Order: sequence, then structure tokens, then C-alpha cells
Amino acid sequence: MIRKTYHFLKRQLWTKKHASNTTAMVSFSWPITTGIEKIAAHMSTPVSLKSRALNTVLMYAGLSKLKELRDYSLRRTGCDTKGKRIRALHDVCFAIPIAGVVKPVIYLASGETDPAKIAIGTLGTMGMAALLSPAMGLYVDVFNGLTGAEKYECMPDLLERSTSKTKKRIVSLALAASIGLTSLVYSLTPWRYEKQNQGYQEPKTKVVSVEQQPRNPISGDLENKIR
Repeated sequence: MIRKTYHFLKRQLWTKKHASNTTAMVSFSWPITTGIEKIAAHMSTPVSLKSRALNTVLMYAGLSKLKELRDYSLRRTGCDTKGKRIRALHDVCFAIPIAGVVKPVIYLASGETDPAKIAIGTLGTMGMAALLSPAMGLYVDVFNGLTGAEKYECMPDLLERSTSKTKKRIVSLALAASIGLTSLVYSLTPWRYEKQNQGYQEPKTKVVSVEQQPRNPISGDLENKIR
């Protein structure tokens, strides 16, 4: 039983298409979800990093298979032949419920206990799904076309005619940009939110005036002799 499960997972998950799909979705969503968590929800950096790691692990473990379910839904409903607007509307309706179910679980598992922050993070992700699902679907399709994992019919001619080496460079630049933008969000996040969450208080510095400073007895004796 264990061996059969192992071979099944190997056939389903450890494929070029799965790796390409997952990498594309993760690299697209990282900077945006990090901004939602840090700037909108005011989550602490440890919680946000844990949610990034957990989300990435789940995606590579099989959650990104939802991309294939999305493709199946497109074919089943006939939306794949009805133009870009219908495809975009389908992607929005497909992504919002998934984000609403998965994100709260990830935040709870990452150690977030504030219901308001979980709600803001989840609603922000659902909003991202509503606004950017079409762009993410296009990004994933082009990414798969560049990696050779899946042929994309609407690939721009300039990219389609590019050499394999050029396509790999474009993919590398996309991944580097994702990591760079995510790091930038963390570095620019107002740290006062984390200080407030941890009960941090700025140390009070005691100001001592010149009159309150203790006098040196030696210097005092010298002054009296001079006088």
C-alpha cells in the first residue's frame, strides 16, 4: 500500500508540469500576499514567513493541482473557447472560494491568533484572487510555455521564437524579481506594528540638566582656591 501510494505521488506530483505550475503560482503570489499580510493585516514577520513557507510546501505537495482542476473546469464549461473575458470571469469565480477556505487554515497553523488579522489577510487574498486571477492565469500559462512544461497557444511570437537559453533567462529573471519584491516588502514594513503586538515600549531616557549633575569634589576645591 505504501509503495503504491509512493509511486502514485511520484507520477502525479514529481513531474515537470507540476513543478512549473507550482513555481509560477508561488512566484506570482509571494510579493502580493506578503504585502497584504504585513501592510494591510499588520501581521508579524515570523507569522508571515511561516505562512509563506507553509503555503509553498502545500503547493508543492499537491495544492497546485488545483490548476489542473481549473483547466478541467474551463473545458467542462466551455469557457476555454469563449474569449479572454469569459476565461477571466471563470478564473475569478474559481479562485475566490478556494482562497476563502485555505487561507484561514494556513494563518492559524502559522501561529496567528488575532481574528481581525486572519480576516483581513483572508479577505485581502480573496480580493487579490478577484482582481488578479486572470493575470495569474496568463502568467502561469506563459511560464509553462517558457519552461516547456506545457504548450501555450497564445504565446507571444517574440517569446515563442526565443531560444531555449533566452527562455531560461526570462524564467530566472521572473523568479529573481519575485524574491526581490518580497524581500523589499519585508524590509520596508513599519516595525512599530510588531513592537505593539509584542508589548514593546520605547525606553525612556532620563534627561539630566547641568544643575542636577553631581559636582566633582576635586574640581570644587580647585575653584575655591582660585577664588
